[in-house]
Amino acid sequence: MPHFSNDIQPRHNNHLVVKGVKSLILDIGGIILDDSNQALLQVWQLPSDEAKWLYELIYHTSAWREEIMTGKLKTEKYMHTLIDEHPKYTREIKLALAAEHFDQVLPLCEPNLDLVKKLHETGEYQMYWLSNMNDIEYEVLKQKGILDLLDGGIYSCDAHYRKPDPAIYRLLFERYDLEPTECVFFDDRTRNLDASEKLGMPTELVPNLSALTTILDKYF
Repeated sequence: MPHFSNDIQPRHNNHLVVKGVKSLILDIGGIILDDSNQALLQVWQLPSDEAKWLYELIYHTSAWREEIMTGKLKTEKYMHTLIDEHPKYTREIKLALAAEHFDQVLPLCEPNLDLVKKLHETGEYQMYWLSNMNDIEYEVLKQKGILDLLDGGIYSCDAHYRKPDPAIYRLLFERYDLEPTECVFFDDRTRNLDASEKLGMPTELVPNLSALTTILDKYF
């Protein structure tokens, strides 16, 4: 996976700039939001086997991947369908999917968000979001002003494609007139990074929330 550690050159103001990079593209889940599922499991308070079964029932389905995450099916409708089928888990399903519980189950990583904002404010790079998200996530993050912090973004529920589909990357390039080789894509999932590199856009793997500070340091 190509990185830029060998292409860093000093500037007159003692900062560092990465050679040839004009735009930074950032995922949101796993970088700005903690989507590790630990917060959700904590509020569920279910036995581990039961929690695993319910988690897979909600998220490990073709409906979630192909319909919810691409905006073809509203999350609220999906939630009520699951509740009708599994009324015993009404509380847990609502905790997982209802907008009012968003902050509980997908906590915002404030230090990472502040770091991204600080980098954007330097004016060194154009910066964009590229994220798989459902309609509830989109609306909540929009209301919080997070989606408006950078220069734009592409979201799977709006684009009707999800990473790692090449179409969502191409939409980003076309909408913002970006040259892939002049961008760097930050994501926590290798399959999304692999798809990016096949289209000529270099990548940075962000393996956990705490890693972002070190990874972004060379871009300041």
